[in-house]
Amino acid sequence: MQRNTKEWIQYGSAIFLLASGVAMAFLSFFFNGGDVKDSVLWYVSQTLVYAGSIFGVGIYIQSKWGDVRNYIDRVVNSQERKGGRMRTIKYIAVHCTASHQSQTIESLRQEFLRKGWVNPGYHYVVAPDGKITQLLAEDKVSNGVKGFNSVSINVAYIGGIDRMGKPADNRTDAQKASLRTLLSMLHKKYPIAVIQGHRDFSPDLNHDGRITSNEYIKACPCFDAKTEYANI
Repeated sequence: MQRNTKEWIQYGSAIFLLASGVAMAFLSFFFNGGDVKDSVLWYVSQTLVYAGSIFGVGIYIQSKWGDVRNYIDRVVNSQERKGGRMRTIKYIAVHCTASHQSQTIESLRQEFLRKGWVNPGYHYVVAPDGKITQLLAEDKVSNGVKGFNSVSINVAYIGGIDRMGKPADNRTDAQKASLRTLLSMLHKKYPIAVIQGHRDFSPDLNHDGRITSNEYIKACPCFDAKTEYANI
């Protein structure tokens, strides 16, 4: 039996019994000279109890279920809004992995895990052959630049050190081409974002409005990304 049919039967029976109780009380009062018999009063009381149990409990349950549904809707809508809300991207940060060019994507992932990071250091990584690998969705926060990650997309190329472990711009031609393509795509998507290297986030110690080599916290990405990509 469907729920609506069952409810209508319950409501109908309650209305019928309540009406019969009122009718019996009226007839008893009319035919007994203004006196209503105890048996009739008992019957009327039972019809009131039954009707109250049907209407009162039903209304209460429906009311509470409505409250629950409203609460669920608020939570779901809130989560949907949160999930749908994109981060405000102010920077597209360019990095090197500070590794030899033989490093693999898997070894890079393992490096992040060893550091205890839940999310990787970069959203995108460009291999020496120019292949672009996305490590993290853009709406997630990666661990590229401390203090700026919530407003940044972090991009890296594999490399950045020479055979002696010294900082070096050893990007291949394929990496340079893929980096420019990737950064152009990202900047089109986030037009207000500034493209700059990791080192350009260093503090301006002498307050001259420029970040110079003596102020770099680190050499990454080992080339002047801000100047190279200024025309994107």
